[in-house]
Amino acid sequence: MTALLATIRKDLRQLVRDRAGLAVLFLMPLALVMIVSLVHHAVLEGTGDRDPVEVLVANRDSGEVGSAFERILEESPFFAVRKTWNGKPVGPEEVAKAVLAGDFKVGLVLPAGLTESYERRRAKALRSLLSGGRIDPVALRREGPVLGTYVDPILPGVFRRALLGGLSQTLAFAEMEMLFQGRLVMPSTEGALSGQPQGGLLVRVEDRTGELLHGGALPTATQQNVPAWTLFAMFFIVVPLSAQMIREKQTGVLRRSLVSPAGYSTLLMGKVTVFVGVCLSQFGLMIAAGFWLMPLLGAPRLEILANPASLLIVALAAALAAVGFGLLVGTVARSHEQAAMFGAVAIIIAAAVGGIMVPVFVMPDILQGLSAFSPLSWGHQAFLNLFLGRGGLGQIWPDIGRLVAFFGFTLAATLVYQVLRREQGEI
Repeated sequence: MTALLATIRKDLRQLVRDRAGLAVLFLMPLALVMIVSLVHHAVLEGTGDRDPVEVLVANRDSGEVGSAFERILEESPFFAVRKTWNGKPVGPEEVAKAVLAGDFKVGLVLPAGLTESYERRRAKALRSLLSGGRIDPVALRREGPVLGTYVDPILPGVFRRALLGGLSQTLAFAEMEMLFQGRLVMPSTEGALSGQPQGGLLVRVEDRTGELLHGGALPTATQQNVPAWTLFAMFFIVVPLSAQMIREKQTGVLRRSLVSPAGYSTLLMGKVTVFVGVCLSQFGLMIAAGFWLMPLLGAPRLEILANPASLLIVALAAALAAVGFGLLVGTVARSHEQAAMFGAVAIIIAAAVGGIMVPVFVMPDILQGLSAFSPLSWGHQAFLNLFLGRGGLGQIWPDIGRLVAFFGFTLAATLVYQVLRREQGEI
């Protein structure tokens, strides 16, 4: 019993003395629980208390129907109407361009002649009723103009359907208001909701996002997920890289390397070369799986709509950022436990706030602000823009620049920290 108590006291002293290890053990899981819980809460609660989704509206109708639709959207707690882009009023083409650029999640075009179409169908319905005939609401809807909608192609299908469903319900509410006010005739609703695309009784809301993309097809789940989780896997290089660096400290390899003519900077560049190669190999493996393995499992085949050279540039920038972070963690951490816990949890947090797990726009405001500082967010946006054919290198250079700058910062911080440790005699 005495030996057991002595062993317990020894282990407790070692644990208490390792303040950095204690912080990693308790603070990092706490941060992970808080952030992931906030993300999941935002998804489960739908819109919740966050800001309404901005809808860019081009109203080409000069009558009361278009105005009523605008007013109901403005009064909705879920949407905020915007009529300008870059300080100028928008038309249908500008709405499409703004959504494709990612400046708005949703765009809506109210076509010219919308009110006249209602009046024409109203008169037709009245004549049919007066003559003892029946009204076919599906046919009335098909005769009317289509309200074109555009949704950011980066959004996963479930969020796209949620936005379109909310928009359709809001417009249907505007129709019902006009019907109760006597400005429209309420026909029999039998079969009114059986037609596609969805909308109200007399309006058709059609998703035209595919018209903005190469080939006219919406992005598949494979296109959405392969770039996201490829990036996530690349950043997890922090675990083996930091473990190798700590092992070199403990076995004396680092001390011998520091007295060699090569120097510490050469040692770091050797690691950068090796582990960047590993990250690029991961990238190639994930792309190959998207091409050949996913179809065998019943998922859509990966289609890349960008120049492969552009993808390779983004992959290289992301690999440098991931390796730079791994070098910094491996230099600062004093034990395998610190490196593994801090590195893994930090990457999961960065992925959560960076839009890897759920789109950034559904997150609380505080997490949306944090996403701007996540390197996984920069890489994710760049990859998705290329994978979905939404832009070329000219549009993603800012994200590439941030990734390279992050690598430069982490590499410089690693060198500075190493110099300070040597001056303090710790090495």
